[in-house]
Amino acid sequence: RDILNSGFSTMLSAFCGGLPVITVIARTSVNINHGAKTTWSNFFHGLFCLLAIGLFGKWFENIPLAALSAILLFTGYKLASPKVFRDSYLLGIEQIIILLTTILVTLGTGSIPFGILMGIAITLIIHLVRTGMSWQTFLKYLLWPKLKVVKDDKTRYLIRVKGIANFFNVFRLRRTLNRIPKNVQLVMDFSNARLVDYTALEFLHDYQFHYNKAGGNFEILGIDAHESSSSHPYSLHIHKPERLKRLTKRQMHLEFLAHKNGWHFNHQMNWEIDRCKEFHFFDTRPVEYKKNTISGKFDQIEICFEISDITFDEGALLATEVYRSTMQIIDLPFNIPSFIMEREHMMDRILELASGGDIDFSDHKKFSKKVLLHSNEADEVREFFTKELLDFFASHTIYHIESTGSSLLLFQNFRLASVEMVKGMIEFSRELTTILYKIKKQRAQLSNC
Repeated sequence: RDILNSGFSTMLSAFCGGLPVITVIARTSVNINHGAKTTWSNFFHGLFCLLAIGLFGKWFENIPLAALSAILLFTGYKLASPKVFRDSYLLGIEQIIILLTTILVTLGTGSIPFGILMGIAITLIIHLVRTGMSWQTFLKYLLWPKLKVVKDDKTRYLIRVKGIANFFNVFRLRRTLNRIPKNVQLVMDFSNARLVDYTALEFLHDYQFHYNKAGGNFEILGIDAHESSSSHPYSLHIHKPERLKRLTKRQMHLEFLAHKNGWHFNHQMNWEIDRCKEFHFFDTRPVEYKKNTISGKFDQIEICFEISDITFDEGALLATEVYRSTMQIIDLPFNIPSFIMEREHMMDRILELASGGDIDFSDHKKFSKKVLLHSNEADEVREFFTKELLDFFASHTIYHIESTGSSLLLFQNFRLASVEMVKGMIEFSRELTTILYKIKKQRAQLSNC
C-alpha cells in the first residue's frame, strides 16, 4: 500500500513539475514524537508543508545555500554516526561486515543498486561459509527451505524448519504462517535449522508479538540450541562458542549485593524489553536493551522487583540522544491509582499556571512544592495519597515514579547509578512498597466495615 501511494504521488508530482515522492523516517518520527496516533498525521504534516511552501516560499529562497549545505553535512553524519556502526556491531560481527561492504561499494562505484547487490552477495557468502555446507546444498536450502507443517489437533500446529531460514526465503516462511488458522497454538521449531539470520528472527518475533496479542499462542523453540557472536536475539544464529568477558568492578559489587540478599544478578545484555513498553515514559523513548539486572523480592510483603541499566533513545534523526539510566520496575500484588510523579522545576511551575495539570495538596505545602504529580485519576490519587505517604515523599530524595496501577517504574537521573545509589533506590522502594501495602490493607478493612 505504501509503494502504491508513493507511485501515485510521484505521478501527480511529475505532472506539476515536481520531484519524485519518497517515504522517509523523518516525517513519521516527528509525528510520533509529537503525539500522533493515526495515519492522518502524515496527511496533515504534508498539508502544512504545502501551505508553508505556498505562503512562505519566497522567504525560503533567502536561506543561504551554505547553511543548507551545513545541514546536509550534519544530517549525513548523524545518519552514519558511530552509533549506527555500534548498533550494527551489537547484532554480530557479520552485520558490520555487510554494512561496511555495502557502504564502500556504493561510494566507490557511485551506484546504489550495485552497492545493495554486493551487500546481498557478501551476506550469502558469509552464510555459506558459516554453515559449512557445500554450495549445492546451500543453494538447495536457500531456494527451497524445508518447512514441514504438522497438525497435532484442531488447536495445535507445529512447523519444523530444516536447513536455512534467512532474508532470501523469509517470504516463503511468511506464506506458510499465513496458511495456519488464527487463534490456535502455533509452535515454530528450529532444532534442525543450520542457520537463522537477522531478517528471519526479526520477522518471527514481530509476528509472534501480533499473533499473541490477537489471542493466539505462538512459541519459538530450538533457537536456544544455537549460538552466535552476539547476545542480540536477532543476531545470526549458528554454532559458535560465546566469549566470556570479565566483570567490571561495578558489576562485581552489584553481583555481591545481589548474592548477599539472595537475589539474582545477570550482567549480560537482555533484549527482552516488553515490560518497559507498559510505561508511558517509554512511549517516545525506544528501549534498545538492558543489562546488569538485579531481580529479587522484598520478603516481608512478597513484592518482586528488577533493577537494570536500561539503554534508550530520545528524539529522532538529528536530535537523537542515547541515554543509559539505572531504573527499577516493581510488580505490585495489588492495584493502586495510575500516576506520574517527578521533581518540580521552575519551568514546570510556569507550565502549571498555564495548564493547571499538577495535583497539589493544600494541607501539605512541602510535598506540593517539591513534587510534580500528574494523573488521569486525580480524585483517586488525592484519596490514596495519605499523610503518611506525603510525608514519606517530602522527606526523601525525589525519584521519577510512574504507576500503571499494578507496577511501578522508578529512577532518579538519566545516567547510571553507583552501587551506593542502587542500595538507596532499593531501600527507598522497600519503604515505599511497605507504606503502599499498609494503605491498601487499611482501605480494604474500611471497605469491609
